[in-house]
Amino acid sequence: MKAERSLSSWRASAVDWIHNAVEQMPDTPSTSWHVAQPTLDARRAALEVLREESVPDDLVPIAMNVTHDRGVLIEWQNGDKELDLEILADGELEASKWRGTDLVEELPLQKSYWRLRPLFEWLASSK
Repeated sequence: MKAERSLSSWRASAVDWIHNAVEQMPDTPSTSWHVAQPTLDARRAALEVLREESVPDDLVPIAMNVTHDRGVLIEWQNGDKELDLEILADGELEASKWRGTDLVEELPLQKSYWRLRPLFEWLASSK
């Protein structure tokens, strides 16, 4: 059995948020101003992303939110670049790369082949 690597502080906080805040949300929101709990597939995939080795420890997310479509959105920023990973209700991912307010690229990512490393290399680069 492979031992899990120690999680960085932001990762541990993010995992804790999924386990303690998100999993306590109601399946049905109380008003139209609230959101439903993300699906189990979305929560599991979000936890996989948070534990993914290709996600650098030194790039801390600027936001994590629950989406109206029962998914999870995680956003990273580096200078004028932003990387958004939306974990959909079915556990699949969509990545959006932004420079300022301009959308650079939108990519659906199949769970069996996420390839997150190039996204974070783009985010960390000066180009």
